Amino acid sequence: MPFKKILFLLDSTDNIESQLKFAVTFAEHHQAYLQGLYVIPPRFIPPYTEIVVGVERLEQELAHLAEKEMRRLKMLFTQYARHANVKHEWLTLSGDLIDTVVHHARYSDLLIVGQEDRNSLFKRSRDWLDHVILMTGTPVFALPYIEIGTIDLKRILIAWNGSREAIRAVRDALPLLQAAQWVEIMTIELENAQELSDSLARYLQQHGIHSQTHHVPARDIEIGAMLLSRVSDESINAIVMGAYGHSRFRELILGGVTRHILQQMTVPVFMSH
Repeated sequence: MPFKKILFLLDSTDNIESQLKFAVTFAEHHQAYLQGLYVIPPRFIPPYTEIVVGVERLEQELAHLAEKEMRRLKMLFTQYARHANVKHEWLTLSGDLIDTVVHHARYSDLLIVGQEDRNSLFKRSRDWLDHVILMTGTPVFALPYIEIGTIDLKRILIAWNGSREAIRAVRDALPLLQAAQWVEIMTIELENAQELSDSLARYLQQHGIHSQTHHVPARDIEIGAMLLSRVSDESINAIVMGAYGHSRFRELILGGVTRHILQQMTVPVFMSH
């Protein structure tokens, strides 16, 4: 399915312009409608600050900072979108971050989010992205906190294990894969790796996508680390993979490999659940 409606979540990361450039260029390439979303941070009082500064005064200062940041991000978003002649819309909303993002992402073809900036004044709740990815039903393109070297997604790696999540990610990413010049199907620690890879390669070929396969046997290294090592070795521009999760104490959390990739990614990661 083509990406005709894209939702981009903006925040206070230092690298927001790099992420914004990616989102706008991606929307331009796919002739998509781009919706920029800023969720006003909830009341946040750092520990012990009330001892030094009055709570009411601090709340007012934080609200002022949030308002100032929203205006800055809206101006940047509008400038970039207009310059690229991308149809766009800006949303400023308050409320629960997860519920707000999930609701609007469900009416989009793709959600673009940035990796968590631990230095940001306005912290997001722990595991918020886990819930968004596992609840929205919409593919998510996660962007690294570091500067994105290229927006030209010509070399793409598919992390493949034949699962429901993995094939969902591949199907959702078909527009990306069709535009790429080089696609690799990578399997790790699978006994039937060749059979699984060949089946996917034939499926991709029917969509006009030529691919090659690469199998890595079991090693004394985490799967997520092996994927990122391959990204570095082959100058990969993006990863396509399934997002795996489970329930723990009534909460949705991502699996170990998925979380490792999201925390350590150096290139954009396209995920579906």
